[in-house]
Amino acid sequence: MKKGLAMYTLDEGEKVDFELRIVSAVKQGAAAGMIRELLAEIPVIGPLLCGSKSGAEGVFVLTSTRVMMVLRTASLFNCAENRSFWSFPRASLTGWLGYAKSRKCCCSAFALQVGFCDGATSIVYNIESPDVETDEQAQAVIGKLTAIRQPRA
Repeated sequence: MKKGLAMYTLDEGEKVDFELRIVSAVKQGAAAGMIRELLAEIPVIGPLLCGSKSGAEGVFVLTSTRVMMVLRTASLFNCAENRSFWSFPRASLTGWLGYAKSRKCCCSAFALQVGFCDGATSIVYNIESPDVETDEQAQAVIGKLTAIRQPRA
């Protein structure tokens, strides 16, 4: 993975209110996420999936105008790179925030659940962060996002 590459740029006058490193961002109910969950249950493949997260890096950013998620993954031998970028207007961040903790024989992970709504469609992303390792940290992140989401008086 090439270090030091900018993962996002800000528009003029835009300010970062919250930033969190991530290693996974999957749309809830997406086929890729369900397949990954099923494969994680297989004793031989599950540990490989947990170890593969070390090749992914990304960021969840809440700015004054939008929400961005960027995820960059490298192949086993760093000969290929895949980058995913999602951007939503800040107003589309719903009050639907939560987290789930899963424990497998090889590892445990917290998946932060962040909801977005564009007026007609609701989307929930499950986001994993290497910075969230305890219930207290997960609740602090959710609390911070909830506080930021509240309208300013």
